[in-house]
Amino acid sequence: MMDRWQLGQYGEEYAAATLEKNGYTIVRRNFKCHGGEIDIIAKKGNTLAFVEVKTREAHSMVSGFEAIGPRKRAALVQAVRYYLWSFPQPDLQPRFDAVQITVRQDGTGCKVVGFDYRKGAFDVE
Repeated sequence: MMDRWQLGQYGEEYAAATLEKNGYTIVRRNFKCHGGEIDIIAKKGNTLAFVEVKTREAHSMVSGFEAIGPRKRAALVQAVRYYLWSFPQPDLQPRFDAVQITVRQDGTGCKVVGFDYRKGAFDVE
């Protein structure tokens, strides 16, 4: 069985691979700065997607989307602002996306049983 950190890594790998299969280019992963982290930064067309990945087991009480509350959103906004200040992207439109991955673990490993991707998951004030 995977621990919580391993489960998160598994979900991020799965999300990145799925984004690439759907025409996105992964620009950066796990961008960290004071106050926040961005799981995946991906480009497609003129959009730069800042993707928060939440991986949950099928029996979890709280969905991945529910786990992105006001405090997490504020940290994401801060991290994105810092990223765009550090690496200006004037030709790209930033967007906050979120992905919820549901998995089932058993003695043979981990299997994805749900993948829900939301473009424009929330707006920035």
